[in-house]
Amino acid sequence: MTTVREATFQMLRERGMTTIFGNPGSTELPMLAEPDRPLVCVLGEGSAQYAITGFWTAAAYGLPVTFLVLNNSEYSILKWFAGLESVEGAPGLDLPALDCAAVAQSYGVRSERAGSRDELHTALSGAIEAAEPRLVEVAVQPGMSIG
Repeated sequence: MTTVREATFQMLRERGMTTIFGNPGSTELPMLAEPDRPLVCVLGEGSAQYAITGFWTAAAYGLPVTFLVLNNSEYSILKWFAGLESVEGAPGLDLPALDCAAVAQSYGVRSERAGSRDELHTALSGAIEAAEPRLVEVAVQPGMSIG
């Protein structure tokens, strides 16, 4: 018989629902369900700010989660929503100096930046194999298009 816990994690995993929890969901839910699987939380530098303490949680409990931060120097999803709602000049959506690697490092998560495809491959492979939380930040082009 399937337990409620098992059914919950199965539903979250099958539907990709852990993405709605972002950073905190990456450090708690999936690891409870399948602690032996590598875990990578992919997020933007803007969305990381919603739950920045997820870095502290990972470091404090020694969770072997890899954070892959795609840094596009803007809050793309909110810019997209602003455009959808015809809002011009919404403030605070450009993030040119946000440094998630430094923030995560200050919480105790070993961090590095990748500047090329080879650097990203090496950094990500090492982070996934580590038995501790790691963060890899990579610059990506600004802009977002849906549909």
